[in-house]
Amino acid sequence: MQRMKNKNKNKNKNKNKNKNNNNNNNNNNNKLTWFEWYTRVPRVWDPTDHQKKSKSCHVVAFIKPFLQEGFTLDVKAEGYKDQVLDAGHRAEDTVLEFLKARDIKAKGPGSVLRMLRPLHRSGVLDERIIAYKRLLAIGSIEDPAPADTQDILAVVGHV
Repeated sequence: MQRMKNKNKNKNKNKNKNKNNNNNNNNNNNKLTWFEWYTRVPRVWDPTDHQKKSKSCHVVAFIKPFLQEGFTLDVKAEGYKDQVLDAGHRAEDTVLEFLKARDIKAKGPGSVLRMLRPLHRSGVLDERIIAYKRLLAIGSIEDPAPADTQDILAVVGHV
């Protein structure tokens, strides 16, 4: 009887450990998703894992409009990975600040995406999307990702 109790306690401890580790790992994954999108070889946008490509593409697409000054990612530059990290940090900080101002506590890429989609549908992101498209048009954004992944968010029309 005592052995069964100890086994159950150990199982519960392991479950709690795994739960805590998963929560900690999801906190800063927006910038990691961003970093992986631009630096992983083979590229995330290459047709390997379609589900991962789709999720990464949408996370990156939804956080790009939060880089209000634009960004430059030059694959040939010596500090390319540093450029990617810097842009990813700036984007994540701005997105989380934006969500926090609306009392939304999402942090991981999946939950941030789930929270931003309804905001996009309601037109809350329209001004940011318009500003992002303007930056793209004037060349303030240098993005090595394929063109079909750069401008996927449409203005809903509530501006």
